[in-house]
Amino acid sequence: MNWEYLSKDEPLFHIKDMEAFHPETFSEIRNITRQGRVYAYGATFHEGYIYLMVGGSTNRELSFTFILRSKDPVEGWEFVREAVHRPMPIYYAGKWYTVRNIRDPDNPEKRAIGLVYGETLDDLDGDPEYIFSTGFTSSSGVSRQLFMYKGRWHVAFRQRDEEGYRDMYIARQR
Repeated sequence: MNWEYLSKDEPLFHIKDMEAFHPETFSEIRNITRQGRVYAYGATFHEGYIYLMVGGSTNRELSFTFILRSKDPVEGWEFVREAVHRPMPIYYAGKWYTVRNIRDPDNPEKRAIGLVYGETLDDLDGDPEYIFSTGFTSSSGVSRQLFMYKGRWHVAFRQRDEEGYRDMYIARQR
């Protein structure tokens, strides 16, 4: 495949652009320096819009995660909402879905994966329902992603082993 930059001369987003999307979040930050970071955490397509989750930090003073949307990624983006949790929600069959790390209800020392879904992005602020135990005692933050493949849900997730290494696993809906 051949690829081309859509924003080679100028970045799609710079850390200083983030303030324009949601000034309230950045109200206490006086000087965003070169240490600021912007990351893309995921994307989905819904009703003619590309939804993009972006996040980052400003000198470790502030961490932020926003969901933006655009009909054309080069022509501009608009703020949708602050994101409460990562990863990027996906839209499938009339609903929004995402997954979160939770405590295993049968063994609070272990971690589990929970599913949150709803009609709107705002519905994803609720409590997740348990879907499976990872069997591990610690999780590695936000490194998980829900996706549909061949009509079945899959979750890719990262866990820390006993030596501190972070390994990737995958689980599939039965």
